[in-house]
Amino acid sequence: MSANLLHRHCLQMARYNKWAFEQLFNKHLINVKDEHYFSGDAKLAFNSIHGTLCHLLLADMIWNKRFRLMHSSTLKEINLSKQFTLEELNSFWTSETIPTEQIESVVKDRKELQELILTQSDNWIEFLENDLNTDEKLMEKLIYSNTSGKEFQRVKSDVLDHVFNHTTHHRGQISSGLTFFGYKAPALDLSYFL
Repeated sequence: MSANLLHRHCLQMARYNKWAFEQLFNKHLINVKDEHYFSGDAKLAFNSIHGTLCHLLLADMIWNKRFRLMHSSTLKEINLSKQFTLEELNSFWTSETIPTEQIESVVKDRKELQELILTQSDNWIEFLENDLNTDEKLMEKLIYSNTSGKEFQRVKSDVLDHVFNHTTHHRGQISSGLTFFGYKAPALDLSYFL
């Protein structure tokens, strides 16, 4: 049995995550010229493709901050025009309903949103290559509080699986949004990446 299989898995998922976003942005969303189809209600969990991408960015920022609390020198923070504290990020999830306008206002420019999401994707890869680079480190516990303030201890590799699975889930919703407006859905299955 090969050493560091868990690390190989997590790094592969981080690379797949970036590849899938690149496919989505560079081969599909680039074709959405009419702003209505990007920001219009596509019947998604966060209404629009734009809202869903902003949600993904915000969720990634939360997990980024949770990991940075334990690994402050190695995982880079994403630079938005407004920097959010962990408490401010949590506030997007603590109300019963989150106004889509509030989420979409985090990053209004499509190109900037794309760059931030791809930068965060690179951050996860770099973090796994340079810090969480062994199975032993990935088996350590991440201690964090959820958006309601409840403390959890989870194995770091399990948390990363959640992070990457969460993006896969919402990229699937974005695919639905694209087809809702008559665009072709991207083929983003893991098998296409492998």
